[in-house]
Amino acid sequence: MTSTSASPQQILKTRLKQARQLLFCDRAAKRLYPLTAYLRPQTIAGYIGFLGHQNLGDEILFEAFQKLFEDWQLLTYDGAIESVHNPPFCYYPLELRLYQQWVQPSPFYQLVFLGGGTLINRRQYLSRFQHVLQQQIPGVVFGTGVADPAFLQSKGDTEQFQQQIRQWVPLLKDAAMVTVRGPRSAQILADHGLSTPEVVGDPALAVCLQRPVPHSRTGVIGINVGSHGTLWGDQAQVEAAAAELIGQLIAMGRQVELLPFDPGDLKLSQRLLQQFEAAPDQVSIWPHFTRPKATLKRIHHYDLVIGQRLHACVLACGCGVPFIALKYEPKCDDFLDSVGMQEFSLRTDALQVEMLLSLVRQIEQDYDAHCQRLIAVSQHYQARLQQAAVTVRSLVSCA
Repeated sequence: MTSTSASPQQILKTRLKQARQLLFCDRAAKRLYPLTAYLRPQTIAGYIGFLGHQNLGDEILFEAFQKLFEDWQLLTYDGAIESVHNPPFCYYPLELRLYQQWVQPSPFYQLVFLGGGTLINRRQYLSRFQHVLQQQIPGVVFGTGVADPAFLQSKGDTEQFQQQIRQWVPLLKDAAMVTVRGPRSAQILADHGLSTPEVVGDPALAVCLQRPVPHSRTGVIGINVGSHGTLWGDQAQVEAAAAELIGQLIAMGRQVELLPFDPGDLKLSQRLLQQFEAAPDQVSIWPHFTRPKATLKRIHHYDLVIGQRLHACVLACGCGVPFIALKYEPKCDDFLDSVGMQEFSLRTDALQVEMLLSLVRQIEQDYDAHCQRLIAVSQHYQARLQQAAVTVRSLVSCA
């Protein structure tokens, strides 16, 4: 009979790895503010999301939760470590472990958020949210998106989705509260047996400040190209269309600033920039995408954003900046439906540069009215997010 017990060498290797994680792991979303907070018990909420990967959309979502619950300490949830990909991203550092042991041993979390992003019907988030409820911690789904079954079916992933939805829906029924990003997310859950959840909008809207109207135009258009995973069409075709679009915009007298949202987008933007070396004053790259506050201010500078990443469009909307969405999967439709902006979008498998330029001209013809429309819808969802946050706080006060 073969023994499955670990050897002393394996145990030592594991302990050394854990020690390195405790001492040297990334501390983003894993520390208390201010330093004096370590001296006394706090209201602590865990957060489940795609953090620690230099993805601007997901990092700014976390900042939005911090703003909505600024009187709480928000920490990335470190439960179910063994079942999570990339454990260092959720492992707590030494000072927080000591705090958990000596200052606030139990209960450590008052609740845990299933946070922003398209997390429902994604296996890695299922296991973590399951762990929350198994620990008898209240779980709150707050503005979360749902992966679309029709899209998964088109990618040959039907069976996996059906298996996951049978696990997700009973789990969500046990959550303390469920709200979602958009109407399509709500409908998917309703179609699979969950009472239709409230739509509160994308939480990233909560951290946006709307710029004044009228706006003095700069002539600069921000363009984001990039995605990871599956999409409608082919990313190389999107990149080719973006290059043609940039050339046309330059010919119209516009300047273009490429707006990456993660390191992969940056590499793609650098490839695009190389095609316009002869026009260095007309095309540039925004290099500070890892700095959410600076990037939000930069978006205020643009006349228009043309974005593939969902949150390029969400942040533009939240700032009152007109945008055109390059829709690469149904989660883009979920947001566009919520803000009434489907007419200013094209799918990535049907991109036509002349159609994009036509949308640009349409926006420019009625620019200030377009900005005011976006400001109104953003403020509407900011109010809904604030109201939902009040309900969440009542869950803790009643506990």
